[in-house]
Amino acid sequence: MNCKNYLMAIDPKSEDGVAVRKLTPFNTIPSSYFQTLCEEMTVEHAEQGTVLFKLGEETTDRFYLVSGSVGLQSVEFVVETISAGGRSSQFPLAHQIPRKINAIAKNDIRYLRIAADLIKQPPIDNSEGESSFMITDEIDENDGDWMTQLLTSPVFRHLPAANLQNILMGFQDISVKEGELIVGQDQPADYYFIIKSGSCILTRKPAPNAKEITLARLGANDSFGEEAIISGNLRNVSVTALTDMELLRMDKDRFVSLIQKEVVRYTSYQKIQQEESENILVLDVRSPDAYKLRHVENSINIPLFSLRMQLKSLNRKKKIIVICQDGNESSVAAFLLTKNKFNVAVLEGGINSVPDDSTNETAVFELDDGQEILSVQEPIISGQSVDQSEFILDEVETDDDSIDSIDELRKKNKELTDKYANLLQEKEQVEKDYRILQRQTEKLKAVLQKLKVEG
Repeated sequence: MNCKNYLMAIDPKSEDGVAVRKLTPFNTIPSSYFQTLCEEMTVEHAEQGTVLFKLGEETTDRFYLVSGSVGLQSVEFVVETISAGGRSSQFPLAHQIPRKINAIAKNDIRYLRIAADLIKQPPIDNSEGESSFMITDEIDENDGDWMTQLLTSPVFRHLPAANLQNILMGFQDISVKEGELIVGQDQPADYYFIIKSGSCILTRKPAPNAKEITLARLGANDSFGEEAIISGNLRNVSVTALTDMELLRMDKDRFVSLIQKEVVRYTSYQKIQQEESENILVLDVRSPDAYKLRHVENSINIPLFSLRMQLKSLNRKKKIIVICQDGNESSVAAFLLTKNKFNVAVLEGGINSVPDDSTNETAVFELDDGQEILSVQEPIISGQSVDQSEFILDEVETDDDSIDSIDELRKKNKELTDKYANLLQEKEQVEKDYRILQRQTEKLKAVLQKLKVEG
């Protein structure tokens, strides 16, 4: 049977235009380019039994289902039925070339057919200095459509269409009841979650016998669970349902392969040096004490735990290079920054990958009568990077037999410095938890005092 074409171009404001705008990748391209594409596109009609394409064909056109259902079938049986409005219809039908399957209309359908070249590499709108994602302004962000919210979020705009299809097919729908524990503090990170409906509360215990502290409340279209997966640590909070909830969850391996590896981009120190300094911001997310010990010159320090509160202080027009000790915390920070529309990359290997002569280092070993003494000092010359341990060791008379022992001292110095930095970071977190607990205690005291007065 033949397809009947509507010869009129699509009106972006029409019902068809709105429907097409929600398809991938039309939901992530600039408004001006979408309007241009609409002038080149038409919605076609096909009767039941119409073959859209056959197994083995090498036509590169993309087919999107607007209404009705299409059967994807091999020679012998139907492999899958795609219905308009479902998850799979968000993407072009079986777009692998040559075609791996037949596509046949199961009833009267309306569909969009477009040349692959027109949507393969749409232009990026840099008018707001946000080069790593595009803005969709036709889609109402308050329409309650979780799929639209998901696909138009900054994180998912970074992903190729093939990944998006696998992601949507890989999500598992689950329901939880009011009061049910979704994830527990100190448990392994096994899933990433997106809230379709309902709300939950995030809590944390600073110590095993301490009272839980409320940290945040999440609702529809919010997500959680990615930080522990990316960092490789245990969960640092518990999440409990405040209402009956509908959730989407994705297992750790899928999240890493389909999302994290695509969203979190890495760079090397050599590449950072090639960047124009006025175009980048080097952000160190370690603790202040670790930062003081050793850091990249001209970098700024915002510890990871306080990064959310200081996002507004960062310049979106600059590319942000995130640094931590070994790259794990930087990856968590990069995901957070990407979610908030920053152009960001992680220094692979963290500060450990930066040459000693490229940092301001204030943790040194001094040799005092053969005894090792760890001291923290300010740089000798302001504005310069001075490796004092090298200077001191050069003053010591050595022979060939003592070279190995000096190398061992330097190795020991680095090990102790790293250990010291980690301990400082743990101390910072404990102090933060204590301050939160103290504030909660003061609030409770005020409430009790008020009750006594009213009583």
